Amino acid sequence: MDAVFRLLRDQFGIDNIEARLPAWLRMAGEIPLFLNGVAGLGSPWWRADFTSRFISQREAQNEPWAQAVAVVESIVFLIAENLQRLQGETPVQRIQVSGGLARLDGLCQRLADVSGLPILRSSQSEATACGVAWLLADAEGLTGYASDGERFAPQPNPACSMRYRRWREEMQQAVIG
Repeated sequence: MDAVFRLLRDQFGIDNIEARLPAWLRMAGEIPLFLNGVAGLGSPWWRADFTSRFISQREAQNEPWAQAVAVVESIVFLIAENLQRLQGETPVQRIQVSGGLARLDGLCQRLADVSGLPILRSSQSEATACGVAWLLADAEGLTGYASDGERFAPQPNPACSMRYRRWREEMQQAVIG
C-alpha cells in the first residue's frame, strides 16, 4: 500500500492521499485505468518486471483524484481477478477484509460490486493477528469474527464493472503482448 501511495506522491505530486481518498472515492467522474505493478505484478500473472502505468483516454482522467481512485480500483480489480480464478476451484461465498485499505468504504463497496460477493469488514482494523491466534487455538471457523463489523452488499455498478472488463483486457494485453 505504501509503495503505491509513494508513487502517486513522488511521480504525480499527489500529497496527503490517505486522508483524501474517502472523499475521492465518492466522487463521480471519468476514472483512468491503472495497471498496477508497483512492487512487481503478483498473482495471477507473476511478473517481477512489470511496469505500472495509467491508461487514460481523456485529459480529465489525469486529475489527481481520478488517478488515486484508479490506483485503489487496480487493487480491487487484482483481488477480483484472483477471486474469479478461485471460483472454479473453491467457491467463494463472501470476503472478509481488514487492514489499512479495508478502512475505505469505497474500496469495500467496489470489491462487493465487481466480485458480486458480500464483503465483511471487522470492527477490528487489523484482523491478521486474531485470525492466526484462532487458527493456532484450533477455533471453529471465523464467521462470528466479522459479525460485529460492517457488511457491503453487491450493488449494480455499471461504470466500475465496465472499467474492470477494460482493465482485464489491458492487463492481458500488457502481460502477454
